[in-house]
Amino acid sequence: MTASLSSSERSGDPLSGLITRFLVASTECLASPVTLAASADSIDEVLRIAVRLAAARLSVSTGAQITELETPLTATEVAVVCSRLLTEVDLDLFELAMWRNWGQA
Repeated sequence: MTASLSSSERSGDPLSGLITRFLVASTECLASPVTLAASADSIDEVLRIAVRLAAARLSVSTGAQITELETPLTATEVAVVCSRLLTEVDLDLFELAMWRNWGQA
């Protein structure tokens, strides 16, 4: 994780200073189920913002329209990020659907 931190701490990156603080806070949440549960809304908000930022970064090559951070996520933003995540782990949509339905009667 240290290599990841140092590679993200670049000048001109307004988010780099938050990474260490976020990792510390995340570690505290993972250490305590009570804290993790209490942080549910914050986790949802961080995920929403991260998806919005990732979609904005990826949209340079996809042409997707990205809106402001405060608005709800669009289907396009979610699709762009999910497609990238599925590609990164070499997972097909069919496999994901099978996993989702696994164990359901």
